[in-house]
Amino acid sequence: MKSKSNKNLGLSPIKQNKYSIRKFKLGAASVTVASLLIFGTAGVAKAAEVHGADKAQQAEHVANVAKSDTAKATEVPPAASAQQNEVKTSEAPNTAKAVTDKEAITPTAAPKEDKVVSDKATTQDKKETRGYKANNTEPQKGTNAIANTGKHDPRNGQAIPGYGTSSFRDGGNTVSIDGGKITASGHVNVDDRVNTTTGISYDYTLNFKEGAFHEGDTFKIGIKELGEDTRLPKELKADDGTTFAIRDSYKSLYNNPNTNQIPFFSQRNPGTIDEKRSWHLQSRGTFLEGVYKFTKEVEKLKNLHFSFSNKDGLRFPEVTKDKRVTGAILVNDQVIASKDYTVVGQAISPAPVNLNKAVIDTSGDINIDKDGTVKSKWENLRLNTNGKTFTTNTTFTVTLPDTGMNSFEKVGDFNETGVMIVEVASNASNSVANENDVVLKAPKEDPSRIAKVRVESVQPNKLVFKLVSGQLDPNKVYVFLLKNMGVERKVNSTTLNYLSPDKSSISEQGATFEVTKDGQRLTDTYTTTAGVNWNVVGDRTKLNTGASLAFYDVTSRYIDGSGNLLISADPAVEHGLASVDEFNTHNPQPNFNEAQVGNPDNSHATITTTNGSNKKVTDITPPYLIKKDGKYYVFNQYLTKSNYYQNTRTSGTIEHSPVNVVAQYANAKFGTVSVGYEIKDSNEKLKADEVIRDGSAQLTNIVGNQYTVPSDKVPNTIEKDGILYVLSKVPADAPSNATGQIAETPTRVVYKYTNAYVSVTPENPGHPGQPIDPNNPSIVWPRYTDLASLTKSVTRTIKYVDAENTSKVLHAPVIQTVKFTRTPIVNVVNGRIVGYDEDGNGTIDTTSAENAWVPENSEATTWPEQTSPKANELTEQGYHETTTPSVAAVSVNASTISTEVLVKYQRQDKEKYEPTPGQINHDYGTPTTADEVKNSVKVPGYPTSVGTPTITVDNPNQIPNGQTPGTVVIPVTVTYPDGSKDKTTVTVVTGNPLKDAYEPSTKPINKPFGTPTTADEVKKAVTVPDYPSSKGTPEVTIDDQSKIPNGQTPGTYTVPVTVTYPDGSKDHANVTVNVGNPENSTYEPHVTPINKPFGTPTTADEVKKAVTVPDYPSSKGTPEVTIDDQSKIPNGQTPGTHNVPVTVTYPDGTKDHVDVPVTVKEQP
Repeated sequence: MKSKSNKNLGLSPIKQNKYSIRKFKLGAASVTVASLLIFGTAGVAKAAEVHGADKAQQAEHVANVAKSDTAKATEVPPAASAQQNEVKTSEAPNTAKAVTDKEAITPTAAPKEDKVVSDKATTQDKKETRGYKANNTEPQKGTNAIANTGKHDPRNGQAIPGYGTSSFRDGGNTVSIDGGKITASGHVNVDDRVNTTTGISYDYTLNFKEGAFHEGDTFKIGIKELGEDTRLPKELKADDGTTFAIRDSYKSLYNNPNTNQIPFFSQRNPGTIDEKRSWHLQSRGTFLEGVYKFTKEVEKLKNLHFSFSNKDGLRFPEVTKDKRVTGAILVNDQVIASKDYTVVGQAISPAPVNLNKAVIDTSGDINIDKDGTVKSKWENLRLNTNGKTFTTNTTFTVTLPDTGMNSFEKVGDFNETGVMIVEVASNASNSVANENDVVLKAPKEDPSRIAKVRVESVQPNKLVFKLVSGQLDPNKVYVFLLKNMGVERKVNSTTLNYLSPDKSSISEQGATFEVTKDGQRLTDTYTTTAGVNWNVVGDRTKLNTGASLAFYDVTSRYIDGSGNLLISADPAVEHGLASVDEFNTHNPQPNFNEAQVGNPDNSHATITTTNGSNKKVTDITPPYLIKKDGKYYVFNQYLTKSNYYQNTRTSGTIEHSPVNVVAQYANAKFGTVSVGYEIKDSNEKLKADEVIRDGSAQLTNIVGNQYTVPSDKVPNTIEKDGILYVLSKVPADAPSNATGQIAETPTRVVYKYTNAYVSVTPENPGHPGQPIDPNNPSIVWPRYTDLASLTKSVTRTIKYVDAENTSKVLHAPVIQTVKFTRTPIVNVVNGRIVGYDEDGNGTIDTTSAENAWVPENSEATTWPEQTSPKANELTEQGYHETTTPSVAAVSVNASTISTEVLVKYQRQDKEKYEPTPGQINHDYGTPTTADEVKNSVKVPGYPTSVGTPTITVDNPNQIPNGQTPGTVVIPVTVTYPDGSKDKTTVTVVTGNPLKDAYEPSTKPINKPFGTPTTADEVKKAVTVPDYPSSKGTPEVTIDDQSKIPNGQTPGTYTVPVTVTYPDGSKDHANVTVNVGNPENSTYEPHVTPINKPFGTPTTADEVKKAVTVPDYPSSKGTPEVTIDDQSKIPNGQTPGTHNVPVTVTYPDGTKDHVDVPVTVKEQP
């Protein structure tokens, strides 16, 4: 989007903000909404809308001001481009307070956090930029312009009761917040009675208690009913520029939930009146709240405070009744400043009746910089239809009387272009009030009649365009964007000849307007006079001297941090081909050549143009330094979002409107450089510092400029207090900053010096024959200054050795050393030793080299007494204690001769002889005696003349008793006559027991039921196969007599027995006894029934013979049958069956019981 200049809006000083152009749908047609201020019929200030614009048209700026049918009021620039952050508006004297450009916007949802407009735009020199209003408030002759006194409601042109009669500044008291952690004060400035977009200002200061806050802590700032909703700073900075808090969250508390917009913009939403009625818009303006989070810097800063001020325009919806409002600044929900004021209400007027003819005019701004160059230019064409209607194929012609003031020029393709419709005043035909007295407005345009135009032809003095679709309705103001139509109203070099010195507006008389359709003039629909106007805004100093207007495609400008022009702008591109030719910018390299410093006569910018095959490319490099009025300025940055210039860019293609390349410069900073002279190591100053850069406002002192310490500022020698010091030539001592760049902090270049007499120590010896100073090879270190000549050691070495072999060392030797050093003093000028320093103070104490030796440690001048190690401390054991328990202390001096002392140790017998282990073999059961063990040990080669070693058993309990087979190793100690001892062992082997060699065998015993088993039978059932009779007879014993079965219970029985061998060892075995089953369980008696005639008795024998035992073997005997009850035997007198119980007793004594049935027949 192309940017336009700031214009005088006729407002209290407020900021012009960045607004989005929002595209939305009305049926099938797209609508682009843009910001626009106009003064319509009866002085009504309204906003404009572009209908039916395509994407290219959306990229263009909308026209700035639509005028009434006869009036030419102060015009307003379009909304800032998407690339711009925020722009200041201008203020003109004696003009009406009108709504700002955002009134026309159908805004999008509340801005997201990362799209909130920057908070800290300031006007140039911190003053409000003032424009110029045409003829003040006097109407121009030959026009129908209306004077505007500034006391009218911009919605209807009627006077505001009490408007401007009192302006209040409320606040100023200091408020304590959160127990004094924050103290705050502020002010609110607003008139007592205001309209919905009146200018308002406020300021506040916050003081933060030291130590009360830490990183991550938060607090809130709220701005209530004090204007636009994008005015909370993104970050809080201390005086030194350090950011100590950042805005963590951001919300608009008065947004309507249906639109997510404040009521002001919801009121202007393109929804229908019925839709808006359902939104229940509140009669309130804005309430913004931001939560701030402290950074870690808050814990470091002291006397921390923050101040902020803002000028803004109210955003209160149109209301039909006065509304009392409280504007307030809040911190952590606590009010620190507030002011009550009244938003003036206005009843909805009746629908207007307008029978006037249509009028047309074209106006624009020429924004002039201080050097006479054009900062920006814009123009538009506006048609007020009044009571007339124009339909498709209507042709409009505007003719200029001459081309000296301006002319038309083709700048693009003649494409169909949508037009803007300006919102008309609220009246009964398009507005109602809701339950909160908020005016609800109908949509501005019927989508079926959206108009588009196209240029038919253009000549320098004539523009012809046609309505190619839609229609232009009565009682509306339409704005045509000339650039979108492919046309520009060109400024000529003679344009300013038409400007009177005391005026800021140029009007051309004699321009005509004609409307035709189908070749016929529609004379009853239009006024034949066309208005042509330029407003000249900015610094006209050079213009009033008669200078020609300087207008370039790309202008390179040079400003300071406050936006002040430093030197005249350079024409970077002239007569470029729009949308084809290109330009680029480059940062200048540091250049401190006075001849290349920009000045009012020559910017020394480098601007080169390369001609390509189909385009030209211009490269722009501004000067690194600028000098103005004796002050230097340093290039800082290019501005891409500028409060001082519109359409600010750093590269791209040439446009139809002027592009500004704005190089911003900072005040040059100056630094100091001094040279210091110090003694090496002590850093003691030898003389006062020499200043080579004094920090004055001179080119040579600018921060970043190079400096080099002159050689005449570095003497080779310096004398102080009678001592001559020489410049150190050691590379590590050379200053690293002898050449460098001047810095903001003072720079000190330090050179190190050393004493001309040098004490040569073992820590820093000389190198005989080599140069003392590499830069002076003729002077070399003298003899006896090397390390070997500076040190001497006197040593006693004590060795601990074997008495019979002194070469055998038994312990680490002790080396006792007393060190002596001497310190020669060398004259580095002639390389000679002039004496020796004995006490380390750097002075000559003796000239004798031999007398110069001093102990390295004055408290260590003896070989101290040394205790000999104990025998158990020797590296090899087996020695007796030495007969020299210690070596005595000896005092020494530098002439003492080094010596060696031997301390001897005698070996023990155990180290000379080796006993042989013993061996004893015994059968199992034979014990071993202690004497047998002792006698089995021998010491071969031990001389009987010395004595006999004593042998003792270490643990007699280990001697085996013969009851455990195996090998037992018995430790024994051999004690020699000298008391030393050896260790050896005796091995005793005990044979295995007989039980391990033989295995008992058993035979099972089988017994019939009822026959008991005897102990002898059990013992005889055990044998030991292969056991030799020569070894005796093993004895068998029954472990448990109760285990022998008595034959009364059938089954298998295990009888445990023990076999004891003649050696006492024992085996255990089991004898199996099987007892047979009883006969009564083996056999079953058989009964034969007895039948008797009545009257014949039955005998006992008959009953017994009736019982037999089938299959019973005769070899076992005969079972016995007995009658259990003789009375049961029938006597034959009772007929029937009678059971006679009998018992069968088997030979094994077991019994069976059965019944013998006896049947007695009936009596015949």
